[in-house]
Formats: sequence, structure tokens, C-alpha cells
Amino acid sequence: KSWCKHCVANAANAPGHHPRAPISDVPEVHCDYAFFRDRRGDKENTATVLVVKDRGSKAFGAIVVPKKGTGDGFAVKQFDREIRRFGHRGAITLRGDGEMAVKDLLDCVASYRVQKTNIEHTPVGDSRANGLAERAVQSIEKQVRIIKSSTEEVMAKFGVKHAAFPWLVMHAADVLNKFLVGDDGLTPYEK
Repeated sequence: KSWCKHCVANAANAPGHHPRAPISDVPEVHCDYAFFRDRRGDKENTATVLVVKDRGSKAFGAIVVPKKGTGDGFAVKQFDREIRRFGHRGAITLRGDGEMAVKDLLDCVASYRVQKTNIEHTPVGDSRANGLAERAVQSIEKQVRIIKSSTEEVMAKFGVKHAAFPWLVMHAADVLNKFLVGDDGLTPYEK
């Protein structure tokens, strides 16, 4: 909101991408990674966040994972949990960029699921082809910055390795799902 100093300071947008029409009636779930650091260039204190977005409901999911890729199965189980949270119990299409870590993750999620799971990869480095996931990452990053900033104003500062940070990331996705109203007047949670 324009009256909130945290929103104004932390919610700058990049120019939008043009959406593509869905190829089929099969639900699509897109994914990408976000990285949070305590300080710019700080490789030591980095949190890797798997961001997923459902094309149909526009619902977000965000999970702090140990590393890019399958994460010893943790990321696979969490990704599947988000798919089920979106309400998908049947066939779906998973879409991500062509980076090897994303390919491995999508392959493992497809193997983990009992239902039919199609996989689509966009070309590596083509952010426009993976636009839905890219915008989801931006939305999650923005919401995490806003919540972290407002929390630190009334409590102590904390970094990305703090025990509260994974909760904050999931809470950011939950806030977007429950309170971001779309053009149709519904939130992703209502859809």
C-alpha cells in the first residue's frame, strides 16, 4: 500500500512480460529459485528458496531448501506438498528453466508423484520464456523484504540463517495467496 513505508521502500517492480495462453487444460505449475543474502555479495550467508506458482489459481508456494536441485529428497517432497496444496490431484505439467538443477528437480518430482506429470523446460537464460516463475520469484522476494523489514522494526534484526527465516518465506507466500486480489476480484486462495 502507498501509505506503508515498508511497501514503498521494498516493492519496486520491473517491466512486465506478456503472458502466453495455456497449451492444454492440464494444470501447470511453474518453478524457479530465489536467493536471499544478508548482504550483497555475501556467499556465506545465502538462503536458497524454491518458488512455485500455479498458473490457474495464481497461487504461490515458497520453501527454503538446503540447495538447488533435489536437496536429498527434501525439495521433492516439499514441491509435491505445494502441488497438493494447490488442489491438484491428477495430471499436471511442471514447467521450469533448462538449468540442470531444475531439470533434476522436476524429473524427481515427476517420479515421486503417482499421477501423470508432464515436464516442460524453457531455454537456459531465457527469462521471458519462464516469465510466470520469474514474476513469482519477484513477488516472493518483494513480500519477504516487506515482512522482514516491518518485523525488524519492532523486534531484533535477523539474517537468512535465523530459524525464523524459513517460516517468514512460507508466510510471505501465504500472505500473497490470501490477500492478493486478482483482476477477477478473487484471491489465489479463493480460486
